[in-house]
Amino acid sequence: MHWLQIENLQLLGAGLLSGFLGGFLGVGGGIVFVPLLTAWFALNGAQLVVAASDGSLGSASVDGVLWVIANSLFLTLISALSGSWKQYRMGNFHLREVLLVGLPGGLSGLLTSALIARPGMYDRRSFALFFSLLMVPLLWRVFRSGGPEGAKEDTSRVAARPLWLSGLASGVVSALSGLGGGVVVVPVLSGILKISLSKTASISLGSIVLMSVFHSLWYALAFPSASLQGGWGMLYPPVLLPLVVGILLAAPWGVQLHQSSPRWAIKLCLLLVFSLAILQLNFRLIG
Repeated sequence: MHWLQIENLQLLGAGLLSGFLGGFLGVGGGIVFVPLLTAWFALNGAQLVVAASDGSLGSASVDGVLWVIANSLFLTLISALSGSWKQYRMGNFHLREVLLVGLPGGLSGLLTSALIARPGMYDRRSFALFFSLLMVPLLWRVFRSGGPEGAKEDTSRVAARPLWLSGLASGVVSALSGLGGGVVVVPVLSGILKISLSKTASISLGSIVLMSVFHSLWYALAFPSASLQGGWGMLYPPVLLPLVVGILLAAPWGVQLHQSSPRWAIKLCLLLVFSLAILQLNFRLIG
């Protein structure tokens, strides 16, 4: 049976891990999806069949960065949606802040996606370099602050301007990296605006939902000329489905554990996951 194949079981396990980490860290899971999909397309891309708009079939290299970004952002959408629903049920959802961050982020991300889709605008090397240079200072910022005793408990006191500015920046980063934007939202809200890590994670997940919806629609509908056989534009369900199952099962547990975990444990997990993602993209530890 197809669903019992070793590869699908491996993808299911990866979905469980990434969904849990996405909910636990409040970043949607993109820091796992990006290196995972980079490795998967590198290992399997040459074996995949591309279907052109005229119905003809052929082979093509599909381990390009846009395929990784497109599928990662869709998975990030599923992870963030599951995590946000759990946050809502726990009474830790902040609609005003989610809209102020997520809507500008969705717009800037969509414009950036359209730009980098042009031939020659973006390649793997610049992608890995951008990812790495972005991670180090943002992660350091979280470690330096990240919700001290004076962190804001009432997020309605935060002015609108820094929220939508962080949304604009996170949308661009999301489109360029495939991470979903949480890697900007979390450090900015906790490190600069001094919002508690718990509320920061909730706002981040909610805003990622809005940003990733724009991205996913773009990559599913804006590439009619060629797609993987059985795919939706640049989205590839055969690799997405087992990951989605794992995400839906594990993301709520990550959100719940975040609420009871000490701050140092969350920061340590951020450091480990971000470091492994940087090493994978730059040195191809897998694939």
